[in-house]
Amino acid sequence: MSDFGARMRELGGLLWRKARQGGEAAAEALEQQASIQRLVGQIRKLQRERAQLFSQIGTKVYALHGQGKVRNQDVLVDCERLDAIGQEIDRLRRQIEDIRTASLAQGVQLPEISDDTALTAEGSATGDVTPAAVAPVVASVAVSEAADDDYVPPEQEPAPDSCAPVDDDEPGAEEAEK
Repeated sequence: MSDFGARMRELGGLLWRKARQGGEAAAEALEQQASIQRLVGQIRKLQRERAQLFSQIGTKVYALHGQGKVRNQDVLVDCERLDAIGQEIDRLRRQIEDIRTASLAQGVQLPEISDDTALTAEGSATGDVTPAAVAPVVASVAVSEAADDDYVPPEQEPAPDSCAPVDDDEPGAEEAEK
């Protein structure tokens, strides 16, 4: 029996050493991962700073182009492309404004208002506002392309088999709800 006890102690000691070694290995792996993540964070920060500096350099070079101080052909071609892009954006914005102006001139007509009384009690002399004095509001509502029969109210949705509805009239319905 003492031989069995000695073997059990040896086995317990072996398990304890292996568990401790595994815990130490896991802690070391977590520490390595944390170090890597810190370094990755520093790299990302430096990359953002680098991108910001490239942007600032580009802005400064383009400003020099506006003053006629850029002579490098590669940079000059890029600056001229930026000018062309800016002109194209302006042209497209003018087209948008033309379309808006044309649609306003064609389809939108403001209704004539014959009643010049104030819309709120603050603007009226007496402060009385009657419901008859309030004009009905007409609003334009956008309707989605979904068909009316696509909508299923929540109370009509089929319940899954495991969630059968509880009938309040049945005995024990109050207990089932709890």
